[in-house]
Amino acid sequence: MNKKIIFNHIPKTAGSTFLSILENEYGKTQMFHVNSMNPHKSIEDFFKLTNIEVDNLKCIAGHLTDKLIDKLNEDFIEVVFLREPKEALISEFYYIKRASWNKHHENVKKMNSIIEYINYRKELNMENQQTRYLANETEHLLKSLTPEKKVDADSYNKALDKLKKIDYVLLTENFDESILLLHNQLNWKKKPYYKIANKTNNRLSISELNNRELEEILEFNKFDIKLYEFAKEIFIDNLFSQNNKFRLKVKRFSLINKTISKFL
Repeated sequence: MNKKIIFNHIPKTAGSTFLSILENEYGKTQMFHVNSMNPHKSIEDFFKLTNIEVDNLKCIAGHLTDKLIDKLNEDFIEVVFLREPKEALISEFYYIKRASWNKHHENVKKMNSIIEYINYRKELNMENQQTRYLANETEHLLKSLTPEKKVDADSYNKALDKLKKIDYVLLTENFDESILLLHNQLNWKKKPYYKIANKTNNRLSISELNNRELEEILEFNKFDIKLYEFAKEIFIDNLFSQNNKFRLKVKRFSLINKTISKFL
C-alpha cells in the first residue's frame, strides 16, 4: 500500500494516541503533523514544501488536514476517528479544566457542572464539534477566533457527504479493532502497540448524569449524534466483513498491549 495516509484528527477522539501509532509506523521524517498549538503556521509551512517534499511524505496528520488536500498530486487514503458524542463532551470538559495551555481553561477551570460548560460553549457557537470538523467549517481555528455561526443542517449535510467519502471511518470506542483493521488493510510493518495519551481521569461517567444533563447534551450535540450513528453503521459493516481469525487477533492484541503499554 503506497498511497499517502491522511489522518483528520478531531479533538478528543483518541487522536493523540493514534498519532503515536502513526509515528511509530511511518517515522517522524516521513510524516507532516499539523501543530495543534499553531495550526496557521503549520499550514503555511506545508504550502512552502516543494512538490517533491510533499510526494515523499507517507503520512499527513493532525487537526485541519482538509486545508492541505489541495496541494496533493496523488490519490490518498483518508482516516478519521469519531467518538460517542456524550463521552467526547464530558472528556473535553474535564480535559480543559486541567489543561492550563488551552485558551478556554481560565473560563472553564472553576465550573462545577457540565451544564455550565454547555452554556458556555453555546455562547461561543461551539456545539457539534465533530460535525464542524468534517464539514470543514474551521476557519476560525486558524485565527484563534470563535466560530461565526453555529453548526446547522447544512453543516451536517456537508459533514455527512464528507464521511461517505472517507476511506476508513473508525470509532474511539472500538480503538483496538480500528487500528488492527488498518494494520491488516494497509499492510503496516509494525505492530500498533500503544499507550493511551491525554487520558482524562477523575471525570463523570455517562451513568452519573441526571436527566436534565443528558437532555442538554443530546440537544447540544444533536448533529454529532446523527453523524456518529451513521459512522457506527459504516464501521460495523467493515468489522463484520472480517473473519473469525480477526476477532481472535483483536482479543490477543488487546491482552498483549495491556502488558506492553506499561513499558512504552
